Amino acid sequence: MFRKNLKELNFDEKIEYIRRSSMGVPKVLTLPLDVAENNLILDITGNFFYMVKASNVTDTVQIRFNERREPQHEYTQQFGFYTPFYRLYLDWAAQPGSTVTFVYGTLSKEFLDILDNRSAALQAAILENILGELQGIAGVGDFSFVAVPAAAAEVIAANANRRSVFIQHDRAGAGLVYLGYDNTVAANKHFISLAPRDFYTTDNYRGTIFAIRSAGATNIGVSEV
Repeated sequence: MFRKNLKELNFDEKIEYIRRSSMGVPKVLTLPLDVAENNLILDITGNFFYMVKASNVTDTVQIRFNERREPQHEYTQQFGFYTPFYRLYLDWAAQPGSTVTFVYGTLSKEFLDILDNRSAALQAAILENILGELQGIAGVGDFSFVAVPAAAAEVIAANANRRSVFIQHDRAGAGLVYLGYDNTVAANKHFISLAPRDFYTTDNYRGTIFAIRSAGATNIGVSEV
């Protein structure tokens, strides 16, 4: 029955083939990449070796099959080979905090297919975040009146969830308000100066904003969403 091409077998015939053969289920190998490795030798056998998962899409491992003198292949997430092997030689640079996971074994291509829709799910999440940025918020954002200090000080805290921030020098204010990213902001070091009624807005910065005034007491209006 099993002399026919494996592609021609029906489901029941494939199950019977697996029961009668020594074919094994795919095995899993997980490696931490925190410390660089040179010439790690794995005496394992199979005919496919596939990197199914990585902590980061930039994580890489260099692999040679069977002999050290063979060409080196750079493995990244969702990359692999169908090729018979009895030994692997692995090298990688230190990639702190990263781990990679491989699946391998001895299976006919007709009996193995890896279903992985994580990239599609990730893309959907990214698109949803982009859409959220474009649509803005439906509720009320934070807004306040802030006194500008005579000495450089933080007036807006870092906010990882910030979509945009708006700052306006009070129309009844005095002098100039200098804005910067840290407490070194000064009249001769700032990214913008605001006269009364002048405003500044950004939608691509989530860090701290510091301010200092050039004259007497004055205030800024701040809105953050």
